[in-house]
Amino acid sequence: MQEQISSDEIIKGIRNRLKDLKKLIVTDLDGTLLDNNSQLPQEYVEQIKELLSPEVKMTIASGRGYPSVKTFADRFPIDVPVICEAGAVVVDPVTEEIIYQQFIEEDVVKAIIDHLVRKRYRCNLYLYRGNSMICYKRPEVPVFTEKEPAPVVNTDLSDIPPEAIVGVRKVSIILEEEYLNQLKEELRELLGDKIDVMRADDGCLDIMAIGVTKGSALQHMLQICGIDPEHVLAIGDNESDATMFDVVKFSVAVANADDFTKSKASFVTSSNEDKGVLLAIKRFLEAQND
Repeated sequence: MQEQISSDEIIKGIRNRLKDLKKLIVTDLDGTLLDNNSQLPQEYVEQIKELLSPEVKMTIASGRGYPSVKTFADRFPIDVPVICEAGAVVVDPVTEEIIYQQFIEEDVVKAIIDHLVRKRYRCNLYLYRGNSMICYKRPEVPVFTEKEPAPVVNTDLSDIPPEAIVGVRKVSIILEEEYLNQLKEELRELLGDKIDVMRADDGCLDIMAIGVTKGSALQHMLQICGIDPEHVLAIGDNESDATMFDVVKFSVAVANADDFTKSKASFVTSSNEDKGVLLAIKRFLEAQND
């Protein structure tokens, strides 16, 4: 696992920008802030913005890559570093500097691909590297989601070129729901000491280097920015989001979250279809003012 953290000068600039910050909200996107159609109505944005100020800010922690996260961050706008690729990279949305990232070793990425080939899984394989991602799949396999559009390469997974697995931060595998837990356990048995495997959205596994989660990235981000976790709220809907709940004092699961995530949260808000994030922020601010 290779780790890179930004320079002291960049960190100093971020801390100076956030010097008035007293409270921070960290929200997931899909299944949490976004509705079931992956939309974020402008009316909802405005309602959340009314609760924000130089002292109360919001940021995003998502499995998506930075370009997709930035389209939503710019709607507020957000000037706190955002967590992308399920914790593999943290980016300052103001300067677009990477302030923290961790890579998966090349032999580990190859082992994941070899396993998918050997087992003949009908899947979409996404490799996140640099500032982009590419979807690899066999020609007869459909693209299972357009949520985060990516260039598609129709090829046998065994033919993925060696240079494509260099500098990979996250691997996502999308396949039929019925095979998801089976593949998750196979990968943990095969590479459990080298990777973290998390259920993300329906039909998706996110794979990062061992120890890389949204929670670990949030911990690094708070340290880099000089933010006290006692005054941070994390909101989410799945296992990947639940890793943040041990890092901060306040944690909220939306009503549509899985049972595990709900069990880890301080409380459960309404669903992503019923302004759950807005209600969670209001309750958080009330608790902080008591």
